Amino acid sequence: MTLHAPRFMLIGLILLISLLTGAAAAQPSVSSARVASVSTSRNDPAPQLPLTIDVMGQIGGPGYAVDVVGSYAYLGVGPRLVILNISNPSNPILVGQSGLLPDLVRDVQVVNGVAYVAADDQGGLQIINVSNPAAPVVISSYNTPGAANSLAVVGANVYVADGFPAKALRIFEVSNPAHPILRGSFDLTGDPHHIVVAGDMAYVAAGYSGGLQIIDVSNPLAPVLRGLLDTPGAALQVRLVGDRAYVADGERGIQIVNVANPAAPVILGSYDTYGAAASVSVVGTLAYIATGLPNNGLEIANVSNPAAAGRVSVLNGASAGNDMALVGSVAFLALQDGGVATINVASAANPTALGAFQTPGAIARVAVAGNRAYVAANFGGLHIIDVSNPAAPQRLGSLDTPGTALGVAVSGSLVYVADGYAGLQIINAANPASPVLVGAYDSPGYANSVQVVGSLAYLADGYNDGLLIIDVSNPAHPVLRGSYNTPGYALDVAVAGQLAYVADGSTGTLQIIDVSNPAAPILRSQVLGFFFAYAVAVEGDMAYVAEGGNLRIVDAHNPGNPVLRGAYNTAVWAVGVTVSDNLVYVADGRRGGVQVIAATNPDEPQLHDGLAILTGYATGVAVAGNQVYLADQEGGLFVLRRTEPPTPTPTNTPTLTPTASRTPTPTHTSTPTSTPRPTHTSTPTSTATPTSTATPTHTATATSSPTATLTPTATVTPTSTPVVRTRYFPYIPRRGR
Repeated sequence: MTLHAPRFMLIGLILLISLLTGAAAAQPSVSSARVASVSTSRNDPAPQLPLTIDVMGQIGGPGYAVDVVGSYAYLGVGPRLVILNISNPSNPILVGQSGLLPDLVRDVQVVNGVAYVAADDQGGLQIINVSNPAAPVVISSYNTPGAANSLAVVGANVYVADGFPAKALRIFEVSNPAHPILRGSFDLTGDPHHIVVAGDMAYVAAGYSGGLQIIDVSNPLAPVLRGLLDTPGAALQVRLVGDRAYVADGERGIQIVNVANPAAPVILGSYDTYGAAASVSVVGTLAYIATGLPNNGLEIANVSNPAAAGRVSVLNGASAGNDMALVGSVAFLALQDGGVATINVASAANPTALGAFQTPGAIARVAVAGNRAYVAANFGGLHIIDVSNPAAPQRLGSLDTPGTALGVAVSGSLVYVADGYAGLQIINAANPASPVLVGAYDSPGYANSVQVVGSLAYLADGYNDGLLIIDVSNPAHPVLRGSYNTPGYALDVAVAGQLAYVADGSTGTLQIIDVSNPAAPILRSQVLGFFFAYAVAVEGDMAYVAEGGNLRIVDAHNPGNPVLRGAYNTAVWAVGVTVSDNLVYVADGRRGGVQVIAATNPDEPQLHDGLAILTGYATGVAVAGNQVYLADQEGGLFVLRRTEPPTPTPTNTPTLTPTASRTPTPTHTSTPTSTPRPTHTSTPTSTATPTSTATPTHTATATSSPTATLTPTATVTPTSTPVVRTRYFPYIPRRGR
């Protein structure tokens, strides 16, 4: 892992971008990775569509949990349990991994060759035999009513902190791990993130509104609340040392609590971390703390005097630490941006990075060329994946870009990354195991998306300049050729012929810009009335805009006078889009996976097929042949296979020949029959809880850059508005557990 100085300037805009962007893989079971159909209505049951999309492989995802036993580290990577040999902590080696689990791995604890996994709201408690680390096998599971966030194994019992919506402590007997038995439960307040058990007491860190809760579990059949402490921040994790509890309290650092009297816990003191405290371990007088922004790394504090805890050292990292296991003088950090980092803490005053096991984490976008997928993985930079065997995608190499990798394009051996504040990064990937940065252009805005045509790179650069056109004929020295300042926040760009189509974010507009003269791009027209223009794809004269709740189709046959043709109300929240042969592939947000929309008739687009991925938040999609590559902020990279169902063949019944008789037998002529493929036109509705509500903007106007001299020839406002529903924005969930 490359370590950087703190990225203080990213604190505010990473939240904005998270709103705007939204190793062998075993074949998963249906229940763990997909649903058999996609709902086209948010109120009606899902129709039964032909099952033509399947998960072939998967790789990556954020790391939320790590446990170390002996010479093995057990790491949650998205929806898998990954097992590493850490005999040499400087070089963790992949040994084996589970198949796809029903949901994200939030916590793991290994006891006697069995891994107990808390697997969020779709997976609950998963019990995995890891006696053979190369071939872990799920032996049983129990899907809890809520989101299983954490667990503690004590003797024959497993205590599960079960989060939203059914927030409770649940106690399972696992004397036979193949048959877990629910023995008792206790309703909790807040959102339980983490649990530890000591003696007869369970200590639960329960987020902003739950604080620290202490439950008497001496009778597992009837747990009883003994004490409650409302910590000042978001209680994400708790560790117990003697009669003191150390609570990782998010942005409020570490709270040190006296729990000698469980009925009356008292804060003795606190330690104010640089970054948001997500995980804590305490040895002797030292607290080791995994943190998020701004320093994304490890802090060590002296807590011998809780009332005056003091900083010992800080190690800045490239990725937020979500969980930590401390073994001897080595700290193992589970990283938000994928994998695990190992840190030597033998000298508390001078912790040093040892090594890392890297995997793509929170993926924003994906591009495919040949047998390689190139993923822009937010703070994880660029990752290059071998997809020649779609069932077993393998990471070939990566480059930790200086900014936030949000968009990616490929041309030959060069990879172009839209890197947030760091602008455009140009990378030579001729040797995918060791990609090399060859050039960069420091754009004035926040680079979100990039497309390359010939020797020109088109960059959607957020505010300030909107669309940038950069000459990359000399990759080592890219030069700005021209720009057009869109009225809002340029999020995505697609180029077709002499036109650039820019999805302009919160202004709810699609900007159609003439780039025939790159030095003086000119606005041809704009289409108003989108709720939020997240992404755009173009095929022929048609532009397809992902606007959150809908896919909208714009006919740009006459770019000076574009026409809104049709809209399709997607099942969840459309934030990414690509198109191939009149089939539009939509990355559909939280647990939405991919929806495939038939746009042969652009006035009436219809659901063609789809696959709901239950493990994350889909934000980007690419298509190559019959392979679909889905970029997921939590689930990693999914490789999907799409096959058309066979066309039914008409069946003819032979004509019956009459036989002479006193009463003639009538002749029956059969009619060929076929079974039509069903079509569905119902309107989807969302079951997601909205986090914001907005009204489409109808008054946005184009603002020309200094080089543009013409005003748009047309502004199109839709004559009808799609179904108005509650909305929410995509986000990168960063639960600190």
